[in-house]
This record gives sequence, structure tokens and C-alpha cells, in this order.
Amino acid sequence: MTQSCPLPPTGLKLHRESNQLPDLRECAVTDQSNILKKWHLIRPYLSRRQRGLWAAAEAEAFGYGGGKLLASVTGISPGCIGVGRRKLRLTDAAPAGSLMRVQRSGRIGRPLVEVRDPDIAPALERMLSDEVAGDPMGRQRWVRSSIRNISKSLKEQGHPIGHGAVARLLRKLGYSLQVNKKKQAGAQHPDR
Repeated sequence: MTQSCPLPPTGLKLHRESNQLPDLRECAVTDQSNILKKWHLIRPYLSRRQRGLWAAAEAEAFGYGGGKLLASVTGISPGCIGVGRRKLRLTDAAPAGSLMRVQRSGRIGRPLVEVRDPDIAPALERMLSDEVAGDPMGRQRWVRSSIRNISKSLKEQGHPIGHGAVARLLRKLGYSLQVNKKKQAGAQHPDR
């Protein structure tokens, strides 16, 4: 004797053979375990946005109470599931493929300093010719001046650059950004 689980509680149907209502607790437990199995299988492959849309699709398929059930099983907020359900309802009228996001290729954000000012790398190398230190037998080289002082002197030469960009350029040129141990330790004891 198989019971069918009704989706909305208002549309409860009597079971054909026994003329009894199906046990809603059993239906909810089986639905919960099925959703939990699906969730554990698909979750690692979805981004945050896709997880919300998946939960919204499952909630929409479940019907009444689906959003609350999915929120309790997956941990996704009911608001996120509601937003996803509204987006899914809009897809019925949209043509195929029109709602897909298209990512721009390349770097997104502010252009790099070297792109805006191509003369900055040669200017940095010229400035560092006197400042370089390191092991002549090893590959490790570093700069005696601090990154902020280098940035300041480049600004004085007419190359607007911040200390973060200087650090990135130095790493790109093969310099280590380590500070001497003596500088890290601080000033010597006054008795020495």
C-alpha cells in the first residue's frame, strides 16, 4: 500500500484503498532526506549563485512550503530562495540563453600602472641600480630602501604609483621584499 505525498496541505486527497489521509510527517521526512541527498551530491559543483537558484528550483517544484523546507535542509536563507523563485518565474517568458551571464575576458578593474605608464619599469630599474643588495652567489636580491620610500621617489620623478604597485613590480622583477633582521629587531640597546 503506497501513499502519495500531497504537495499543498489544502489539496489533501484521501487514499484510494483505506480512505485515510496520508501521514504528512512521513512525507516530509522522505522529502527532506531526498532533498538532502541531492544537496550533498550537487553542492560542491555549484557557485553561491547557482546554489540559490537550485534551491529555488527545488522549492518551486515542491510547491507550498518548499522554500521553508529547502531553507531548513540546505541552510540557504529563505530570502535568497524567494529571490531565486522570482528569477525562475521570469525565465518562462525569456527566450532560451538570454538570461546567461557573459564574463568579460581579461582583467577586470583599474588598469595596471605599467599599462597606464609604460616608462615606470625602466625608471624603477634605474632608481634601484644603487639600492640593490643581496648574495652575489645566490639568486636572492633585495632593495635597501623601503617600498614606501621608493614609491615617494617615483612620485617625485613624475610617475604616480602606490606602495602596493611598487611591491608587485619588485616581485615581478625578481626582488625579495624581506627586511634585514637588524631592522626587524629594532634599535640596539643604548649600552652597546
